[in-house]
Amino acid sequence: MNARRHLHDLFENELCLIGAASDEALAHEVQTILHTLEHTPSLALRDVAFSLAHTARGMPAVLAIVATSVPDLCERLRIAQDKLTGNAARIRDKAGMFYFRHRLRPDHGLVSSLSSLVNVLSLAGGP
Repeated sequence: MNARRHLHDLFENELCLIGAASDEALAHEVQTILHTLEHTPSLALRDVAFSLAHTARGMPAVLAIVATSVPDLCERLRIAQDKLTGNAARIRDKAGMFYFRHRLRPDHGLVSSLSSLVNVLSLAGGP
């Protein structure tokens, strides 16, 4: 008999959304999350991604990171923290890190934020 596999077992990566009320608050949130992850190495990436997505929902400043493991997420958070504290208006990394200071505008037919995109995908039954 085959054991049932969890949906998350099918994916090698997780989308981690980190949200805050402002750019400054986002940089502080990244620092807080990084500290937590460094001091709690037993956390599973899928649990971290799930928790972060719920707290990012509806926030105006959202950082999106695609990570393969908790150490990978920590490495990307360090890079993001450096860029955010350097007042970066945009982060777009080929390895899967995205941040835009200005929200995408719905009047141009685009999704208003990354968290809205996640909501749309979940309603559509997507990834």
